[in-house]
Amino acid sequence: MKTLSLQSKVSSSSRFLLLALLLSAPLAACGSPPHLDDDEGGPQPSRSSDDHLSVPYATGTKVRIALHSGTAEPTVSWRLVSDQPAVLAITGHTTTSDRTGAADVSALSPGQVMLRLLDGEGKERHSALVTVATPDRVRVLAHGLLRTQEDVSRRMVTEDVAAVATVQEARVLSGATGVFGVAYFAGSQRVYGRGLIQFDPIAQVQIENRTTTGSPLTEWLFVKPLAAGSYTLNWRQKSGPFPTLPIVGVAESELASVSLVPETVVEPKKDHSIWVYSRARDVSQRDVFGVYTSFSLDGVPQQSSSPPTETTGDLYRYSYDAAQSRQLLATRGSLRATLSIPASKGSIYNTTYLGCSQAGLVTRSAAPQGGSLALGLLLCGWLVRRATRRRVVQVG
Repeated sequence: MKTLSLQSKVSSSSRFLLLALLLSAPLAACGSPPHLDDDEGGPQPSRSSDDHLSVPYATGTKVRIALHSGTAEPTVSWRLVSDQPAVLAITGHTTTSDRTGAADVSALSPGQVMLRLLDGEGKERHSALVTVATPDRVRVLAHGLLRTQEDVSRRMVTEDVAAVATVQEARVLSGATGVFGVAYFAGSQRVYGRGLIQFDPIAQVQIENRTTTGSPLTEWLFVKPLAAGSYTLNWRQKSGPFPTLPIVGVAESELASVSLVPETVVEPKKDHSIWVYSRARDVSQRDVFGVYTSFSLDGVPQQSSSPPTETTGDLYRYSYDAAQSRQLLATRGSLRATLSIPASKGSIYNTTYLGCSQAGLVTRSAAPQGGSLALGLLLCGWLVRRATRRRVVQVG
């Protein structure tokens, strides 16, 4: 039987066309349009060459926007210009490497702005329409419950995710720290920003406000009741107050159960990192946050993977291996919970650590809370770039 090679069936003109396409492909791949990329938490565009601008920006927020030429052309001398500086002001430009630059931007008032990207010669290379809106409400989301949702690792806080993680009150174990993300809305529309919260001290409660960049949520509250009891957080932002947030300090004796809730991952691959949240509840089946448990895997005590070594936490992260089935046990006093997991190994984490520094737009980072796995990689799946602002209220 005669075997025909591919080459024997291709004409000379077809070979020429194929060669031309192959030669042009690298050239096409090397170039893309100039575009902008901010350090807020909006969903990433489907194409890397499109703008990533997390709009509307919240009134009062500050954002850093990276300037991309789309080619190997350096952007250190490029500048971003706003045609409505009373709405969105360019407050400065920063060199982020020897070839790249960024613009610092402040959202000052509601409205629409055209941003224009100018090269070193003042020629407009790109433009983008940006909106600013003033938030009038917030959703408070428990960090531990967020970790059980795969969409969060994909940098999305969908309505389904919010429905799982939203809390109406911050119920936290007395003497422990609960961590809550804050999502801003103008009506039904999500708006993006950070560093917007202001609040007055509360007797017997320590409240700390931290911000992150590049994550689906960039505003966080660390809440630590020093004694059992009920409290009220009166908080506000630039344009006015938000509805109050009830805070409840829960006594250890009120804890009734713990359960292990795995992250929902549809198609995990081998060695995929999957979270498990140790969920604590009181006798009325209300969530209590800041409750740490000990973990063991097939009877072997677990610990954190980063010094200083921790032996308790409210999160566990394991490496997926479909060929194995192992028993994860969480204990706190007489409370116990078990879960069969397809794990090759795992490590303890906790919700007080918000992420890891990433190469990119952030120029410095605030130190995390002591004893909170400061060197861990808790939310690296979010591509979180670390906190640049931190506010602590010490109360008596």
